[in-house]
Amino acid sequence: MQQSEPVLSSPDDLRFLMDYIPEYGDPACLNKDGIIRSAVGESLLREIVSDYLELLGTSSAIYEKDGHYAFGIFSSGWCQCLDSAAFRRCETQDIVEAFKSGKWLCHESCWTDCSKECIDSNRPVDIECHGGLHIYSVPITAGGEVIGAINFGYGTPPSDSAALSEIAVKYGLETGQLEAARQRHPKQNEDLIANAKRRLRTSALLIGKVVESHMGEKQLRQSEDLLRLVVRHDSGASAIFDSRMNCLACSQKYLDFYGVTEEQVIGINHYEAFPNFPAELKAVHDRVLQGAVEKSEDDTFLREDGEIVYTRWQCRPWFLADGSIGGMVFQSEDISGRKKGERRLRIAKEEAEQKSALLDAMLNNLDDGIMVLDMDGNMVFANEAEGFIYEAAGANGCSARDYLQSVFELRDMDDRVLPLEDWPISRIYAGEVIRSMEIRARRMDTDRKWVFHVSGTPLYDAKGEQSLVLLVSRDMTEAKSREEHDRILQSKMEQTQRLESLGVLAGGIAHDFNNLLMAIIGHADLALMELPRLTPVASDIEAIKTSSRRAADLCTQLLAYSGKGKLEETSFSMSDLVREMVHMLKTCISKSCLLNLNLAKQLPPTLGDPSQMRQIVMNFVLNASDAIGERSGIITISTGAMECTDEYLADGCILQPEAPGLYVWLEVSDTGAGMDRETMEHVFEPFFTTKFSGRGLGLSAVLGIIRSHGGGLRVYSEPGQGTTFKVIFPAQESAIASDGGGLDGAVSLNDWKGRHKVLLVDDEESVRAISSRQLKVLGLQVITAQNGQEAVDIYSHMMGEIDLVILDLTMPKMNGEEAFRELRRINPDVRVILASGYSETDVAGRFAGKRIAGYLRKPYTLKELNLALSPFFEMA
Repeated sequence: MQQSEPVLSSPDDLRFLMDYIPEYGDPACLNKDGIIRSAVGESLLREIVSDYLELLGTSSAIYEKDGHYAFGIFSSGWCQCLDSAAFRRCETQDIVEAFKSGKWLCHESCWTDCSKECIDSNRPVDIECHGGLHIYSVPITAGGEVIGAINFGYGTPPSDSAALSEIAVKYGLETGQLEAARQRHPKQNEDLIANAKRRLRTSALLIGKVVESHMGEKQLRQSEDLLRLVVRHDSGASAIFDSRMNCLACSQKYLDFYGVTEEQVIGINHYEAFPNFPAELKAVHDRVLQGAVEKSEDDTFLREDGEIVYTRWQCRPWFLADGSIGGMVFQSEDISGRKKGERRLRIAKEEAEQKSALLDAMLNNLDDGIMVLDMDGNMVFANEAEGFIYEAAGANGCSARDYLQSVFELRDMDDRVLPLEDWPISRIYAGEVIRSMEIRARRMDTDRKWVFHVSGTPLYDAKGEQSLVLLVSRDMTEAKSREEHDRILQSKMEQTQRLESLGVLAGGIAHDFNNLLMAIIGHADLALMELPRLTPVASDIEAIKTSSRRAADLCTQLLAYSGKGKLEETSFSMSDLVREMVHMLKTCISKSCLLNLNLAKQLPPTLGDPSQMRQIVMNFVLNASDAIGERSGIITISTGAMECTDEYLADGCILQPEAPGLYVWLEVSDTGAGMDRETMEHVFEPFFTTKFSGRGLGLSAVLGIIRSHGGGLRVYSEPGQGTTFKVIFPAQESAIASDGGGLDGAVSLNDWKGRHKVLLVDDEESVRAISSRQLKVLGLQVITAQNGQEAVDIYSHMMGEIDLVILDLTMPKMNGEEAFRELRRINPDVRVILASGYSETDVAGRFAGKRIAGYLRKPYTLKELNLALSPFFEMA
């Protein structure tokens, strides 16, 4: 028995241990909500722990299940020394950080190695600690669950120097410090330790029972509080009645809803509290107290303030322990707000439907197609324009995206096929925003084509995840067509402007060139008059005149091109026309080509434009020369007349005349390379050429000239066999054109012996000079003026002396038309002959009804001048 006595000899020693606070403070301060500390209380825990300190003189600790201390550690000198040293090794003053560091050796032994193992395994654990003592821990249970552990330290510190040195190194202490602490450690024996272990298990049981009792009381209080809370704060108007309909409890909502206080209803019979209670509802209560459950989802009652309140209520019986009905539970809910909300919701729904209908109407009346797809490619929305564009309603059960990709082919504006990953819809599904991407689309099942501007964006839900795809398509097909039409029109306008500019240039060149030719022809005429007819030079001068007339024809073409003159049809001999071109043709063809003529005599005349006929001949001959190339070859030009039947015209004519009859034909053949059938099919197309660079009008223009003259065309060609072009034109059967040359021959001229005076008006000095000489040769007096204003001034002073005015049309200061008007104003009977490079048809149209006396086509010869003046002076 003596060995079981306490090892602490005096209360002061125990008080010292109980009052001891380590340098890091009381770890129990971290325990805020521990069930052991709150249920048992610090006072009782202190008594329990002090019992072991008194018995063993070492240390003891009580842990919550989560590792928090329910009560602090109370240590012997040995334990105090090692615990302080272990805490300093953690290198922090924060207890929590020290716990986590793993360097607090005493804590690791007491909690991690012993008490935590005891809690986890729910059995006592006895270990040797890092400081050389033993720790014994017992689990604390309550309600069948482990809620913590209680332990104490026991044993004697090691005394041999080797063990002390090992512990000193582990804790960072001097051996002398450990020896001093060991000397202060109390002595223990086995019986004392065994007794302490039994008492520790009893203490654990005691703590568990105290916690269980505390938990039961707490649960009971919580249940009562909860019941009161439920009844008091029920969201509805609730009340509990006994079998006599006395109110046992009610909610605040009940009091507020029915406008009463607790004093007016608690413990009071319901029908006394509400004397005007409807009889039909009292019958409901009777049925409930008989075991029925009654309820109404939509009821009303009238408040004392006159307000109608909508309610939903339920009455059900409650039962005693013996199964009998103890009373009734009444629950009521004010649904007035819900009714108002439903009404507002109904109104809002109607408004939303109206807005939705308005939005649908707006979207369906947009020209742009709008489509919304979900992430599976299914159609969520499409306005009418989108359905019209894509006809997506025919998807046949597959997703709209798959349908579109199976039916459509998309190309970029450079006409490159877009792979599926580059489609706008694919790029939007990948998260990209598309802005006005221009594409070409073709429905492969109908071959219908569009041009679209496509825009689109991914749509995201509240979580920021892509949920929908929006695609907007604008049909630009018509706009693109109009744009292309406008571009072509603009190009044509620009071309027209260029042609007009060229026309102005051509007209100017023709005007100046006509004046030069006027001088050449005039001088040639005067020279011929001075030379004997048989002199060799006369033929050269005649050739000069002939070439000048051809040049004059070229001026006529330039005027027609410029829009300032029309080509005139005349009667001519096709053989004469070719004969006159021989010299010029020889200069244009290759030196290796031989030009062979086979021209018919006594050929019927042809009605047409000689200038355009020359262009046909020139074009055929140049093409023949190009076909022969550098090799030697023969170009044959033939003419003749033939009677063409319907059968002949229908057989092989590329261009067929309208009716059979007498035709003059022109044939140009060569011994060149010839053409295959494919080339012959394209040879008359605009811009088609087999040459490195084209020249001349081209065969398409030739075809137009033949058609305008009512002619026909045949082509004969084979590769290696040469080519023959044969043109036929309607012949004039009333006369036979001579095959004479182009010389004027001798001219019989008038000689008016200076009896008449002519006013010659022209802005060109060379024209005035040669025309003056021609007029003087004819025996006329000449007065000249260099512009219209000067002519008007002269005529106004010499009107009685001037018999005739020869007036140029194109002049500066005052042109011929303006001068003619002024001359007529001075003398309505003035006789004016107009001289111009324009055709007589053009001039006659401009001066219709103005009584011009005559017309001279520039450049004119002396013979033509004589013939133009003869009617006036012979009558004079």
